[in-house]
Amino acid sequence: MATSEREPKTQERIDLHERGGLTPAHWQEAIKRVGKPDYRAFGKQGYDETTAKIVAYATKVISGEFPDSGFHHRRFLGQTHWIVLSGIETKDKLDTNRKIAFIDIPFLIKTDFVENQLAAEVRKYAGLEKSFMCTLDDYLYVNTPAAHQYMYDQLNKIWCSIYHEEIVVPATPGGYLPATSSDWSRYDEHTDTVKRFSKLTNANSILNLYLLTEEEVHDPLHTSPEEFESILRRTPVEVLNKRLRENLGEKAQNYQSIGGWEKEI
Repeated sequence: MATSEREPKTQERIDLHERGGLTPAHWQEAIKRVGKPDYRAFGKQGYDETTAKIVAYATKVISGEFPDSGFHHRRFLGQTHWIVLSGIETKDKLDTNRKIAFIDIPFLIKTDFVENQLAAEVRKYAGLEKSFMCTLDDYLYVNTPAAHQYMYDQLNKIWCSIYHEEIVVPATPGGYLPATSSDWSRYDEHTDTVKRFSKLTNANSILNLYLLTEEEVHDPLHTSPEEFESILRRTPVEVLNKRLRENLGEKAQNYQSIGGWEKEI
């Protein structure tokens, strides 16, 4: 009579990083843990784009279309995806029977928690992978223009810098004040922080942000983010890898590898 394969004890479990990938069972657990789709959000299957790619890759491994070893995932997933997986919840609620005082009827409640071995291993593996590689897609994901206080003015087709300025808001006749005020006819003067924009006159900051040079971009101050990325995608990966290492400086030492573009799934 055939028997099902015994689940290995913790000390017997395989070294996932040594084998170079999560097993289909781990990917099934990962899909459960990254959250349900939000169909109000933009992105594939209602997920945000990062989570959608995790789910898409996991589905391919589970179906057998992608191998689950040999670090195959490094062609498709980057640091951005592993950061999500390194933060998954690893505990499950445990159904337990409890009795209420004076009532001799047990009922089921979920108050105890137990560590899920598969989820814990996914989280540990993700923690290792997120420090292994920084891809060019990871770089673009983090280094958005807004993160560097830049904005492309779509109306005037020019890059601007963003700065914040404190202004004094004058008292407003006919307004209403709190009941503690003796004057119900005016708002008090107060300061407000407003966002201002000024047109860039030097293109170096935007070129550096996109790892490109003046020779590669015609009129960079009037080149949209979409056009910049299109030029990036056509630039040899080895060229951009070198520039990314230079851009990261000492931070590049935090990664064992600087990768190219992540493949689409």
